[in-house]
Amino acid sequence: MKIEDMNEGVRILLERMETHPQEFNHGINIKWGEMVGDIMQRAKGVANVVPFLHDDEVKAIYDKLRDLERHEFTARVLRKLADTPEEDYDPDAQLNLPYVPSVPNMMGRKTFGLDYDELKEARKLGVTPQVYAESKQRQIERQRELHRLHEAYEANKKKGNK
Repeated sequence: MKIEDMNEGVRILLERMETHPQEFNHGINIKWGEMVGDIMQRAKGVANVVPFLHDDEVKAIYDKLRDLERHEFTARVLRKLADTPEEDYDPDAQLNLPYVPSVPNMMGRKTFGLDYDELKEARKLGVTPQVYAESKQRQIERQRELHRLHEAYEANKKKGNK
């Protein structure tokens, strides 16, 4: 089924998942919980609490939610790599962070020093611009430290050869 042939509510929900994925991370917040829960029950064959939707519409929402879960998993891996403890991570805090639009209209948005391609990558990975920028900064700091250690090693090596 083409998206333009789907129920208008389904189209709106799919667009909302695309533009505000943070509202659907970590078990879906209260705003969408009941509605999406009903659709998930039907998709899993547990109950048919939304009989008015076509199977293709239910599958589209289910597939998008699974995709968001996959991105959230990647974001969790990145947070682990960036040494961001899970207990310091507040999923609800993402709701207050700026949305990164899919078009290059960044006027008035916090970008945390990221360029447009980096912002798209952060969105694709399901992390906020702030988390992505902090991870990038830690990586730069680690590279500088490795470079400094390498230079100190080379200097000591030269002193030892003289």
